[in-house]
Amino acid sequence: MKNYIEYDGQVLPLDHNVGDIVYIKTDVSQSPCMITGYQFRGTSIVYLVSQVANENCFRAFEISNEPDQLLKSISNDGDR
Repeated sequence: MKNYIEYDGQVLPLDHNVGDIVYIKTDVSQSPCMITGYQFRGTSIVYLVSQVANENCFRAFEISNEPDQLLKSISNDGDR
């Protein structure tokens, strides 16, 4: 179920909620991260994403609910 948030008189759709575990699509290790908040940029939402002690900002298209198994396998091949 998609949630919405109202900001500055606009209703914006939320693709992810605070507390969701997500994966950064370009992170080769595909380590799990947590959505910790939102920032508003004009008419769009930027998600605050934390991994251990680091917090970074990403747009919805950069985040996935599932790890990318191909990227993960490439990362694991380098460990051998």
